[in-house]
Amino acid sequence: MKYLQSLLAISGIIASVASTTTSFPANFTLISTLDNSALTTDGWGIYDSTTGTTLTLSPYTDGSIGYGPYGQALAVIADATSVAWIIQLGAEPEAIDTVTGWGVSDDGYLTLNGEQQWAFNESAAEPRRLYWVGEEDGEGLVSTQLSVQSVV
Repeated sequence: MKYLQSLLAISGIIASVASTTTSFPANFTLISTLDNSALTTDGWGIYDSTTGTTLTLSPYTDGSIGYGPYGQALAVIADATSVAWIIQLGAEPEAIDTVTGWGVSDDGYLTLNGEQQWAFNESAAEPRRLYWVGEEDGEGLVSTQLSVQSVV
């Protein structure tokens, strides 16, 4: 998994330099195409639930995106079984966890390194956590697209 983290960080840097995608609104939320609901957060994970706080994000000049009044950066973290998308609380993400390949496709969907490989664990109890499946096989996961919606 360390290889996956390093590869993801390197590909994120390359993608951010070569990106030709649409730019982000100043503040935005994400809508899952599975049920047309806004994603929520508990301050750590990102979920497809109607409970919790609506996830509102902002882009930063370094190519990352963040959440909350303190601008916690979003990161993709790998463990032994999956890759989860999380909010980094209280500290700068480590270099291998910093993701700068965020983008918006021409049709308005969130991308990472030009890809839309988001999924929820379909067998998990509500709320279901959002995952970046990357090159994994995605077994037990149901894919979704994440529409970028401007928030006033």
